[in-house]
Amino acid sequence: MKKLKNLITHMRQASGVRSIPAQLLDIILHKLILCVSAADYYHFEFYRPGKTWQQKSRYVALGGSIYWPFENNEFRYGTALTDKYVQKHLLIGFDLPTPRLMATVGPGRDIQDDTQWRDFLNTVQQPIMLKPVSSAGGDGILAVSRRGERFFAGTASQTPEQLWEHMQSKSYQGFLIEERVSNTGVLARLNPTSLNTFRVVTIKTNDGVWHVAAPAVKIGAPGAVTDNNAQGGIQINLDESGRPRHTFDFATRQSITHHPETGIDLMNLELEGYRDVIDLALRASRCFGFLGTVGWDIAWTDQGAMIIEGNIVWGCSSLQRGGPGMITDTLAAGLKRHHVFGRWDKSRLYPGYNRRPFWS
Repeated sequence: MKKLKNLITHMRQASGVRSIPAQLLDIILHKLILCVSAADYYHFEFYRPGKTWQQKSRYVALGGSIYWPFENNEFRYGTALTDKYVQKHLLIGFDLPTPRLMATVGPGRDIQDDTQWRDFLNTVQQPIMLKPVSSAGGDGILAVSRRGERFFAGTASQTPEQLWEHMQSKSYQGFLIEERVSNTGVLARLNPTSLNTFRVVTIKTNDGVWHVAAPAVKIGAPGAVTDNNAQGGIQINLDESGRPRHTFDFATRQSITHHPETGIDLMNLELEGYRDVIDLALRASRCFGFLGTVGWDIAWTDQGAMIIEGNIVWGCSSLQRGGPGMITDTLAAGLKRHHVFGRWDKSRLYPGYNRRPFWS
């Protein structure tokens, strides 16, 4: 029912550009020709004139599209990125630059009870990050600093007992304790409270070569400690040379040209470290060659480019907002092309998936 209500809302909003009967026919055609859902038809504003079928085919949608790199992330390898404990140790094992892991919290890990936690805190002088092993959207992450004998999570005073209680939530299945790294240059000026990162999507073609698609920069919301879009903030989509091409404010859901807090001109930013960030994303992707696509979050710091995390599923709509689809000619030539009457091989994504045609 919720999906139907959303669809009706989209239809009404788009009716000023295309009549509702024409939209209904359009949705069917876009499903048959491009494999996209009705929701993605509106997300990418395919109801507006100006794009050819060829141009529309180059968009990637989570709900389905002609080129769909997610199917190359096999289920059996998903833990490599969805479990942050596993991912962190893989990054360390591959000798990839990443914030230093100081300790782990949970059953069978470095810190297993509140006494060990207090003993650990007695040794801490620098700012640290508490990151849940299993969470998304920045949920549960705390930036903790010490001032004398007191601890603070952001501006809120926290006792060791309160911090320990936060980490005991069963839904988080343990925590990582990392050193807190900081941005340098313009990213630090855009929002000093959060670690602002480059989002670099990499996609592997059938010949085993990794390519960069739809790079962007994520800026945290005022007062936030992470740059996750789910908590607001700004995303700056970049062209292949690292120049801004479109900027979006998730708080107002509007395109912008200047930062709402600092007034900095976002469309003319000179982003330091871009080339190093791209090189690191490709290097890391080759290490994780058992996957087919990764959305890397990489920070530019005074220590250089550092991988904060990799994501096995990355948001499509925001990365392609205000520009062309992310599938270049090279990617199109090197990826499997889907059609609505075929069956995607989901056996690699979902264990026990029945590969037999539906009519058998």
